[in-house]
Amino acid sequence: MRCHSAILSECGILHRNISTNIILVVRPESGHVRGMLIDFDCAVDTEDSEGEAQTEVAGTHPFMSVLNLEDSPGKRTALDDWESLLYVICWLGTYGINEHTRRKEDDSGDDSKPEKLPIREWRYGSFDEIALKKRLYLDNEYTFRSAILVGFNPNMEHWTMLASLALELRATLIDWE
Repeated sequence: MRCHSAILSECGILHRNISTNIILVVRPESGHVRGMLIDFDCAVDTEDSEGEAQTEVAGTHPFMSVLNLEDSPGKRTALDDWESLLYVICWLGTYGINEHTRRKEDDSGDDSKPEKLPIREWRYGSFDEIALKKRLYLDNEYTFRSAILVGFNPNMEHWTMLASLALELRATLIDWE
């Protein structure tokens, strides 16, 4: 999150493809964990007001913002990237962060198997279908908790921290007035 904000504020670059595959986590000798963003193929210069690329659909399906999926005519903004980050947090909370926390299909009862969780619907279908499913599950806090957060992997260390972060980010992006 800090990395994205720094790139946006200091360089005027909007990434537009936030996903689980472009976030690297490094731990230098100092021990402080740092995040890095890679793969700036879809990035745009926010100062380029004439650029058509700022309105094109870009990103990785499960992590694309709803407006991006719906091919909204407006320019993509930092809010689209932050919404993508919310989906990344939900994905990692559900499926795990690394090979040690990766959720197996038989980890728990039938209703919480990864292939039966609603978050899986963010991966399949047309852009409009995925956007509709995301709207459905993010519409209100109760639905978000009962459809998405309930699928977070309880066997993963710190899953409650990810769930709290997802709730706070969702509230900031969706519930603000």
